Amino acid sequence: MRFFYLKNGWGRLQMKKKTYSYFIACILLTSACVVGSNTVHASLGSDVAELPAWSIGNFWIYDMNFDFTYSGIFSIEGSIDDLKMVVVEINETTDDYVLNITGNIDASLKIFDIFPAGSFVGRVTGLAHIDVSTLAIKDFQFYSVGTYLLMHTTVDIGMTFEPAFDFFDFPISSDDEPWSADTYGALSGNIKVGALFNHDFTAEGPFENETISYIDQEDVTVPGGSYNCFLLSGAMGPSHGGESWLWYSPEAGYLVKVSETIYGWEGVDAVMELPLKATNYNPGDRPPKNVDIHIYQVQDIDPIDYLSPPEWYYTVKLMSGTNMQYQHNYNTDDGTYNGNWISEHVWTADTTHRFQVYSRYVTVEIQLIDYDDFWEGGEDDVADISSDPIRRTFVGVYDLLNNELTGIGGATDYLEMQGPWYYTSGELPPDGSTNVDEDDALVLFSISDDYEAPEKPNRPLGPTGGKPRISYTYSTSAIDPDGDKLYYKWDWNDGTQSDWMGPYNSGVEIEASHTWDEKGVYEIKVKAKDVYDAESNWSDPLSVSIPRLRFPETSWFIRVLERFPHAFSLIRHLVGM
Repeated sequence: MRFFYLKNGWGRLQMKKKTYSYFIACILLTSACVVGSNTVHASLGSDVAELPAWSIGNFWIYDMNFDFTYSGIFSIEGSIDDLKMVVVEINETTDDYVLNITGNIDASLKIFDIFPAGSFVGRVTGLAHIDVSTLAIKDFQFYSVGTYLLMHTTVDIGMTFEPAFDFFDFPISSDDEPWSADTYGALSGNIKVGALFNHDFTAEGPFENETISYIDQEDVTVPGGSYNCFLLSGAMGPSHGGESWLWYSPEAGYLVKVSETIYGWEGVDAVMELPLKATNYNPGDRPPKNVDIHIYQVQDIDPIDYLSPPEWYYTVKLMSGTNMQYQHNYNTDDGTYNGNWISEHVWTADTTHRFQVYSRYVTVEIQLIDYDDFWEGGEDDVADISSDPIRRTFVGVYDLLNNELTGIGGATDYLEMQGPWYYTSGELPPDGSTNVDEDDALVLFSISDDYEAPEKPNRPLGPTGGKPRISYTYSTSAIDPDGDKLYYKWDWNDGTQSDWMGPYNSGVEIEASHTWDEKGVYEIKVKAKDVYDAESNWSDPLSVSIPRLRFPETSWFIRVLERFPHAFSLIRHLVGM
């Protein structure tokens, strides 16, 4: 995909050259043109990356760091945090994935070398359509709102590609020859900065000679985990030294990392890094579970904002294994930052945040913050809601199976209960701080989930009597309320148990066989566990009687065998006579 640059001050946008990571270019374009407005996995084990199948609710969260300059017009440096893409619809008629896009930007911006470098904080929302059969990008739309130099600023940008912009060419393998991603792009939008500037813009043109190559497979570690990736690269045009590096992982179902550079391109220099922060994409047999964190109320205990009541917002972070997810709530009417803070000593947020997780134990972090604008120093204050005297941020480990906060797997702050709510505060022990300048605050919250362990398996069915050293087969089944696949372990009551057998679909009848060596009455039973390793109770037992094998001493069989004493001795030993 091509970058766009400003020509002749605030003149028309003109397309030049190429780049392949469309999201980076688009987000960067948004932040630049708006004059500051928007907002451990297993190794691959394969030489081929097949087309992934996304589901509604799949998301990918990135953090982007960038440094972008265009000589004589503007420079912008900063980060876009929590750049989140969520699949909200799969349109079978148009063969599209529909993605919602959100993010937050914090950057330093300078315009024309006239306006001083100003701090920019904003929010971006958007929508994109991606082809289901190729992951090629068909179009996207961004709308962003924020402030620059205390001016309310908005931007609306849309772009379409014909044909869809396809830079993956699935299946990807080491045998691939370089492939073309030629397309034609058309962009339109509007930028408004207070009463200072209001401008419509358009641009369009072909993306030619867009050649992408397979480079290698390599392990990459990013904040969202460790992945085995297919590394793809493309030059950004023959006339300058820019490059795109894309790391795609089948385990993540999308890009894990992007790195781009542009040097001396029509006055543009840029460096961009885009690492994956979190994803809930899961190519295996472990379906996600929902964890709801409900923030009921926050309040200050010591003065946090001495000029007025605090201008609250909070962040909830949840970690499931190496997967991290973030959600925010700003003390505003729509729950997002819009430049109009509501200040309250006590804020009843009464908001539920839902996360999808893939492990039994998840780490929960809650951070409570007072927003400070330029006149208040510009650096937000973190309120102390932790019993740790240094950390300030609440940290707890939640056990889905037992529905409780526990210390297993990590630190858990001291908690008390206030009615139905967990109560965490900077004044709880062992911290117990009482100084008025401690910025102590409290949060009332609850945690719940929709996870259920497997039900007790049915009592085994099979023979209730038999003989030693003969194999007998038994069956059972169990239901998992979540529909998870199940493993089974058998206890044969002779001092042996089977290994975990499976996985099997929930409700499917399964079989296992066993041989007893000695006579006796055996109470056999079976238990199940799901893919989260949560075990059921043991089934009701089935009684199996295994007597000795005996032959009548006067039978013709014994008389015949007595003619062959060595064989007779061996058979008597084998059957326990």
